[in-house]
Amino acid sequence: MAPLGHTGLALATSLSGLANAALLLRALRRAGIYRPRPGWAPLLAKGLGANLLMGLVLSLGAGPLDDWLAMGGGARALELCLWLLVGGGVYAAILLLGGIRPRHLLQV
Repeated sequence: MAPLGHTGLALATSLSGLANAALLLRALRRAGIYRPRPGWAPLLAKGLGANLLMGLVLSLGAGPLDDWLAMGGGARALELCLWLLVGGGVYAAILLLGGIRPRHLLQV
């Protein structure tokens, strides 16, 4: 097995959080405490699609790691802020194009 270092720690933390959420959801549904309303499946599908497209735009746009490492600290911070705005904008635009409005997030 390849040593993953801090990447492995982040992966393990994410996977354990996902497992915890799944087990909690299962327990709440079995106990009858949580019953999802209609409309969750399309909302989740649109959210997943927006996430995938945002990830694609960011992975293609950010460029090679060598270019990132060659930048100075200020340029890197500015570039990071730019890509955070681009990623958020792409995510919001895809959700809006998919018909999701802020009021829908409060209803479901």
